[in-house]
Amino acid sequence: MLARQFLHKRSTRRLVLLQHLCLTLSHDNSRKRGPLREGGRLDLDSLAEEEWRNQFRYVYLNRTLYIVSMRERRKVGNKSVLTGNRFTRSEVEELVEVLQLPNPIRADNRITEDPRTALCMLLARLAYPNRLCDLALKFGWSVERVSRISTETQRIIHDRWEHLLCWDAERLTPERLVKYAQAIQQKGAPIGTVWGFIDGTIRGIARPTYHQRTCYNGWKRKHCLKYHGIVTPDGLISHLFGPIDRRRNDAFLWQKSNLPNILEQNAHTPDGTPLQVYGDPAYSINSFILSPYQGAQLTNDQKQWNRSMSRLRIVAEWAFKEIVNTFGFLDFVKNQKHLLQPVGVQFRVAVLLHNAHVCLHKPQVTQYFNIENGNIVEGLMEDELLEPPLLSEYFHN
Repeated sequence: MLARQFLHKRSTRRLVLLQHLCLTLSHDNSRKRGPLREGGRLDLDSLAEEEWRNQFRYVYLNRTLYIVSMRERRKVGNKSVLTGNRFTRSEVEELVEVLQLPNPIRADNRITEDPRTALCMLLARLAYPNRLCDLALKFGWSVERVSRISTETQRIIHDRWEHLLCWDAERLTPERLVKYAQAIQQKGAPIGTVWGFIDGTIRGIARPTYHQRTCYNGWKRKHCLKYHGIVTPDGLISHLFGPIDRRRNDAFLWQKSNLPNILEQNAHTPDGTPLQVYGDPAYSINSFILSPYQGAQLTNDQKQWNRSMSRLRIVAEWAFKEIVNTFGFLDFVKNQKHLLQPVGVQFRVAVLLHNAHVCLHKPQVTQYFNIENGNIVEGLMEDELLEPPLLSEYFHN
């Protein structure tokens, strides 16, 4: 009896496999076309510029400053230009080159994808709280393929370029830091040695299934991870440290990041004068960091100092706001599951892509230090404009 049941199951299994093989042979091109998407797999080469913008959610706005550099603005005026909050086709192709993505990109289960499509998958994943099934319909591949390729792409970018988020010694030279300090003083700072602004940010995550108390922040009443970064007047996040669990304050991140030693070695003028970053009251005061005056009885000069520096320190908040606006998936708390996906690497890669976006589009922070009431800041010559570097200059070896 048992032998008869075994043979019956075995013959049934063979029949199912045979039917599956016949179906595969009759539709031998289904995998190439992408069975989940009507019309087959998305062909990026066949998309016109208008179709590309529609596919990746670009819009037109009557603003020039978000994409045109300060020098070019004098020539084009206030014409309506493309101001998509992500990247155009040519910019994606340039990113693939400067990021030095391998061709092909191979995931951990040995599936491969060309670097341009892989980068588009990652950008589409980060740009909006899309479900993986939505991206599968967009690109014409399975959910597993989209997930593995986008995860592998962000891992490659992070492993190759994470050193730019610690301290880029080739770009942050003493001469460049002095130029930052002059721009901040020109904008209203009462001191001429502050070259950047440091601030912490809290990124919400979904409640973990296990050990959830390690990520719970009693002050914000949510589960989260913490980072801190330094924002410079050209709009770039020149230093980023994290993630750290919720229980730590900004002073702990300051010490844990080894930033005091980094600044002591690098943050000075060519003649050796120390330069400082400016932070909120959570930070201490020494030769390389400043914070507001504290206390109930402040003099008028001290209050004026705090007001002047507070107006400038807001650019750090703007920078973190721009990251979330550009990559909305980071603000989709329900899908930030740090035990199931590398949310820390995801945020750090988003910062790198944000810096790339700043290099291309010169957003709010860059405009704040270069443009006032629609005009170049009085006293700034063309060669003194604090424009970010080119992509090839930022992503250097």
